[in-house]
Amino acid sequence: MKWAILAGGRRQILDVAGPGEVIVLSGSDRDEIGAQALLASRLVELTTTGGSGTSASDPLAEGLLGALERSQRHALVLGSGSALKRVAFALLRLNEVMSPGAEAFDCPMTRRDLADWLGLVIETVSRSLTRLQDARMIDVIEHHRFVIRKRAELAALAWS
Repeated sequence: MKWAILAGGRRQILDVAGPGEVIVLSGSDRDEIGAQALLASRLVELTTTGGSGTSASDPLAEGLLGALERSQRHALVLGSGSALKRVAFALLRLNEVMSPGAEAFDCPMTRRDLADWLGLVIETVSRSLTRLQDARMIDVIEHHRFVIRKRAELAALAWS
């Protein structure tokens, strides 16, 4: 996950990437933005070489475009979403990252991580998870395992 420390010391998680996805940190970001691996990861340092650039079929270009798309979706949800909508978005994204296509997944993020990612406080994340459980859209097992029960309804909520 990629994060930044905001004024006042609050952490904002900017991106969560899954297998094969790219998180971009530029040299100018080093004092303000960091990254933390939640699962086994590979770190690659890339430098500009003054060459002709990358093509659209280049895996690096595809990874960078994916990172940009994730950032835009995240900004859209944060800017226009209620807490419940933000949590629904997070669960769908984490399911996509951790266990694509499966109904259940183990979440490597803590409630604090989720709150920091979604611009919420822990209590609001917990209340939202309870509301989603009460609506039978999800099940939460032992605080870290989630089961998506009503994917279409969860997606409609996340993107409404």
